[in-house]
Amino acid sequence: MFGVMIWLIVSISALFVYYDATKNKIGKITEEKSGILNSSAEAWAITTLLLWIVAFPLYLINRSKLIEKAKQHPQEVGKNKRRIVLGVITVLVFLFLLNGVFLTSSVKSSVEKSAKPLVTQILHEKLGANETIQCVAVKLGEEFAKNNYHAVGILNNGNNIRITVQLDKDQIFVNIPLDQ
Repeated sequence: MFGVMIWLIVSISALFVYYDATKNKIGKITEEKSGILNSSAEAWAITTLLLWIVAFPLYLINRSKLIEKAKQHPQEVGKNKRRIVLGVITVLVFLFLLNGVFLTSSVKSSVEKSAKPLVTQILHEKLGANETIQCVAVKLGEEFAKNNYHAVGILNNGNNIRITVQLDKDQIFVNIPLDQ
């Protein structure tokens, strides 16, 4: 989820940079030497997407200078081109975010499936539960610390037990509190 939020921030920043640069007629001035500060609105947006940590602050810091230069050398972007580029960036952002949501839900589902036999194993080996009792499902709840989740183990006898699930790289750890 954290990665999705970062991508959302980066994407919105790129949309802002493109929108702002085209609105203020900021763009590449052919008479000046090439460089990152002499870029088209599209280049600013792409650079913001790829190198956000450098490009976005650089744009914001130099924005007033870029606007002043644009007043002397305005770079017009046609309304249709502007709409198309903004639309393409928006669609790409939406698709990536949608992918991130599905990826997050897929990872969550995978963790839930992997935790199920661990709960059964702990019930039998550590807590001495009857061998007929099995965990049939695990439902992850809220994340209470980085990669640590409250969860519920659903047992085949109709009972639910509180558990915690911890993710550590590609390992899953399950803890069953004894106070239940």
